[in-house]
Amino acid sequence: MTNNKAHAAKVATYFDRIANDFDSYYGKPSHWFQRLTNEFLRKPVIVKRLALTLKALNQKPSKTILDIGCGSGVLAIPLAKQGHRVVGVDFSVPMIEIAQKKAKEAGVSIEFKVMDFLTGEAPAVDSCVALGVLEYFKDPHDIIQKMIACANPGGFVVFDIPELLNYHTPLRLPYLLWRKTRAYFYTPWGARKLIAPFKETLSSSSFHHYGAGYLVVLQKKS
Repeated sequence: MTNNKAHAAKVATYFDRIANDFDSYYGKPSHWFQRLTNEFLRKPVIVKRLALTLKALNQKPSKTILDIGCGSGVLAIPLAKQGHRVVGVDFSVPMIEIAQKKAKEAGVSIEFKVMDFLTGEAPAVDSCVALGVLEYFKDPHDIIQKMIACANPGGFVVFDIPELLNYHTPLRLPYLLWRKTRAYFYTPWGARKLIAPFKETLSSSSFHHYGAGYLVVLQKKS
């Protein structure tokens, strides 16, 4: 936990630096090269990931959803529009500020908190979701464990992990190096190994390929 706490601070600094650029990935980046790569490489996969996530979280009515690493509210806002009560947490202050502004513009009420999920006091919710989070931690076991603990019986735990053997990977690595950070990529075997320790607490698990990685959908036993 201590190592993850120290690492979380580094990841927070990374997202503080890229907050405005990151939010533009779902729209139109300002730089022409980023617009080009975004249109043909990044945006199609994150749009598909978002659609799969919304579908997974709407399999059954959920009163409350915890969005971990909520960023600029890209997932939290659609969930709130669909009638869910959403709590969004992120350890990046600029990200939370952007999310609050966008939620206000969208006319939805979302509880946003600046918080490190691993060390903060997380609420009990019907379902938990974390997109673009686990990949920045070498060992995300503690994150998955706490997500499952936060979810009510029968609730869903949803997260994504990037695929190692994918054409996006060699394109993304130089960008991460340039930004002085790193991410961890998975094979299908590695993905299944990741959730193996939690099998006894789950009633189901499934993997959904979205082009650059896997969306992992776990359901906690009732």
